Amino acid sequence: GSKLILSGEYEMVAYKDMNIQYEYDYDMYQEDPQVSASIKDYYKNMNISNTIGREKLQGHLALLFANTAWGLMAPISKSLLNMGIISPLALSGVRIMGGALLFWLVSTLVPNNVIAKEKVEKGDFIKIFFAGLLVIAANQILVVQGMSYTSPVDAAVVCSTTPIFTLVLATLILRDRLTSFRLGGVALGFAA
Repeated sequence: GSKLILSGEYEMVAYKDMNIQYEYDYDMYQEDPQVSASIKDYYKNMNISNTIGREKLQGHLALLFANTAWGLMAPISKSLLNMGIISPLALSGVRIMGGALLFWLVSTLVPNNVIAKEKVEKGDFIKIFFAGLLVIAANQILVVQGMSYTSPVDAAVVCSTTPIFTLVLATLILRDRLTSFRLGGVALGFAA
């Protein structure tokens, strides 16, 4: 979304398709103060700023939940492993299958206009399978196995180095350019 300053004291927030329509309406009729005022009132009554505020709050809550879940993962996993309730391989399996089930459930419950369904080419299924095997399965098995030998804090620190390894491997294997912008982004991410 973007913010449009309409006058010194009047500010309206518009987004998506409404933003384009609003800019068109406002530019077209800004010469006529009466029409311009009615356009301002029309968009103001549409409660655009409340919609954006609600979406922003939902986004922040989702990020808070995701980070809380990620932060709790290491100590809870380590406790389960220390108590001998579950093996590292079984814990990885539960996490992988639980994630797959959750994604499937969300994809069936969320309407198509919220999450667009993508058409996947037949040739890409094998690539997606191997990517999932490496990025999800192998990653989770190795992380949980490693966590069984170390502390949750050490495991979390090592996991946070993923962007560094990605940057180095992309530079060496894919011949991506190593820019100061990318280095800064990795440094900033690691510092946070």
